[in-house]
Amino acid sequence: MRDRTLFEQPPNTVHNAIRYADFAIGELFRLARQRPYFANTLFLIVADHDTRVFGADLVPIEKFHIPGLILGPGVPVGRYDGLASQVDLLPTLLDLMGLDTEHPMIGRNLLQVAGDEPGHTFMQYDTTNAYRVGDRVVIHEPFKPPLEFTYRHGKLVRAPLDPEFARDALAHILLADMLYHEQRYRLPGESRSRQDAG
Repeated sequence: MRDRTLFEQPPNTVHNAIRYADFAIGELFRLARQRPYFANTLFLIVADHDTRVFGADLVPIEKFHIPGLILGPGVPVGRYDGLASQVDLLPTLLDLMGLDTEHPMIGRNLLQVAGDEPGHTFMQYDTTNAYRVGDRVVIHEPFKPPLEFTYRHGKLVRAPLDPEFARDALAHILLADMLYHEQRYRLPGESRSRQDAG
């Protein structure tokens, strides 16, 4: 078994939690490599947010800058540094699996994103939602009008509201819940009766 010594004292610190997570992930891969399924498996490791999400901004953007790793035999070494969200990971995984799929997911295959695209990301901070495209951010708080910002040097700077951008953000916030509760989560051209029969 690998080293599980503490990084520092007292035991309940962020650095010790990180050290243990590193140990546990290492053990997962050490054991998985010994199993036959490893040769045909892709592993996705992704965070939800930083260690603690807090800050003076309506949404602490920097706390949502998280790592995501796709690992497995045959996965090419690469790095994506653009804006992305967790919704982009499943379409990317499907491509890496060699599957040609049609799906109603709003995520993008990160292997096919053009280099000049600004990218987009979604962040939820309690009941506040932020939608970011490049350095533009629109924030929706319950029962309040949307606000637009420019994300500059790690801070949100107020900007004039673009109503179309605010509507796009609201659509992304509401879409998943609407698709699920109204049973609209299906491919274009697929009827509800066909979906219910499946």
